[in-house]
Amino acid sequence: MKLYGRIGTGVAAVEALFHELEVPHEYVEVPVSNDGSYRLDPAFLGINPMGQVPYIECDDGTTMAESAAMMVAIADRFGRNKMVSHGLYIPSADDPTRNAYMRWMVFFASGVYYHHLFYAYSNRYVSSPTAQGELRTNSLRELDRLFDFASSQLGNQPYFLGEDCSPFDLYAAMLFAWHPDWATFAKKKPLIKEFCKRIFTRPKSQKTWEKHELLGLVQ
Repeated sequence: MKLYGRIGTGVAAVEALFHELEVPHEYVEVPVSNDGSYRLDPAFLGINPMGQVPYIECDDGTTMAESAAMMVAIADRFGRNKMVSHGLYIPSADDPTRNAYMRWMVFFASGVYYHHLFYAYSNRYVSSPTAQGELRTNSLRELDRLFDFASSQLGNQPYFLGEDCSPFDLYAAMLFAWHPDWATFAKKKPLIKEFCKRIFTRPKSQKTWEKHELLGLVQ
């Protein structure tokens, strides 16, 4: 398994899941272009024309992009028994919590993730500085609305599906920690900060979260 990524991208949760499951893999840091823009190095585009990171080359020759899809696919591929033996929970197709698991994964991937992109890369989507400022303001407002809802659903539970950590929890913690004003957000949402700390200090993946500059946010 070869995992392509870059610090500051959704590869953090995927790499953390690999380490949680003790899956042998090679991590390849993908550089940006020489001009320092968000565009990727041409050599990587030769492998992956869409230029998306994270990106996986599987040991069976197949490839995959989209971090949320990777989280679901990796967990399903290695199966419930391996997940449980490594301290993770994955709802099977007939498990009553499967619907919630899939709903949360898509909710964060389709809503939360893209508002992070709108905020961080506003110049990709609109041209004028005024419009970029408005996009960032509106995206931050929407992130706070989505996170308010998510935190109300998490409540005092240790994890989103209850007592056991699932791949979604790894993904959610990453996206929570990307909040543009983390310090203020963490003060307002102490239960979310504790949730993220619970994820980022898991023994098998702690070094991964540290490498991706997220562990320090909860210490």
